[in-house]
Amino acid sequence: SRIAALDAATGIATAWNPHAGLAVYALARSGSALYAGGTFTTAGGLSASNVARLDGQSWNPLGTGLENGRVDALAVYDDAGGPALYACGSYRIAGSAAAKNNARWDGSGWNALGSGMTDWVLALGVYDGGGGGS
Repeated sequence: SRIAALDAATGIATAWNPHAGLAVYALARSGSALYAGGTFTTAGGLSASNVARLDGQSWNPLGTGLENGRVDALAVYDDAGGPALYACGSYRIAGSAAAKNNARWDGSGWNALGSGMTDWVLALGVYDGGGGGS
């Protein structure tokens, strides 16, 4: 089902069953939540457009997701407003807003980042700068 967990103590891989559909290209973790991004339409039997969050045992869509493309990179940054998920790839819609290949999930909705990127984004990193983020 495109995602598996490895038990470090036993070395045994266990398949998770997110019903991701197509491909998972990116993973990011924040606390006990695992985020997955790629080219899928469902996660855990729920409609999830290219991005979803696993909380313990349940998959959850992030709003209406990221449409018209795919997600290639994810990163979590804990800014002053709480943790935010950044997603990059080659898509044109984040939630209900136009977004060019990058967007931010603030816990309740997607936000485009400025005017976006003119081309496909394949990698993403987080820089703290000593301001207390992670």
